[in-house]
Parts: sequence; structure tokens; C-alpha cells
Amino acid sequence: MTSNKTAAPRLASKKVLTLEIAKLMAQTVEDFAAGKGLGALAVTIVDDGGNMLLFHRMTGVVEGGARYSRLKAQTSGLLGSPTRFIGDKIDFADPKRPLGIAHVEFFTVTPGGFPIRAGDGQLLGGIGVSGAAAEDDEAAAQAAIDAVKPYLG
Repeated sequence: MTSNKTAAPRLASKKVLTLEIAKLMAQTVEDFAAGKGLGALAVTIVDDGGNMLLFHRMTGVVEGGARYSRLKAQTSGLLGSPTRFIGDKIDFADPKRPLGIAHVEFFTVTPGGFPIRAGDGQLLGGIGVSGAAAEDDEAAAQAAIDAVKPYLG
């Protein structure tokens, strides 16, 4: 290895989601559900490694809905795309040759998952909402992202 007279190597800096932001997102989902009369929703927020940062389950959410919220968050947070897009535009874009993402363990293409990005586009993690119709799950997740945009830089 040859000597290079440039600056010494250094660690990169990285933005990370905080529990405070995740709590605000979960409260926004709960408020959204109450305001729309949706009933009980589950919301999961994960970091950019798919690790759970927060899980919030409103009273009455069935276990299947709770699990789906986590799968949606992990899928969108790790792949960087909404779960609906992954299903419609990637996995099942060619019905004769689906990619199989829907069959990968701990992934789902069920709508209701969105990536969470910093203002500069850096992937911070994902949010998954489950318990209502797909469009309502998506609207609740989007409302949560919109609520924290001022804090994402």
C-alpha cells in the first residue's frame, strides 16, 4: 500500500431516529385513527437496520395486525420503499415472473409500510401501520411521517 498524504481516515457521521421522534409518530397514528373513526391500529417504527425502536398497539388490535405492522416497518425500512410499491412495481410487476420478495422471511408487500428519510434523503428506518384497510394504514403512516418532517433535518 502506498502512502497517501491526504487527510487521515475518519468515521462517517450518521443521523439516527430517536425514541422521542418515534413516540411522536405513534401518537400521530393513534390521533389519526381516532379522528377518522378507524378503530384500533398497531404501529411499529424500526431503525435503518430493521431493529425495533418502538411498537405501539392500541387496545383491541389482534395479534396478526401487530405482527403485520412490524413486517411492514422492517420491509420498508430495509428496502427503502413503501411496501405497496415493492409489491406492485417490483415483486409482482411481471405476473409471470414474480421476484418472490413477498416470500422472504420477515418481509411483506402488504400496503401500510413506508421508509423514513432525513431531509437529505438518508434512510433512517421505516414505519408500519396495520389494523385498518390498506389505504387507511397508509394514510396513518404518512400522517406520522408528515408530523415529524420538521425534526428529520
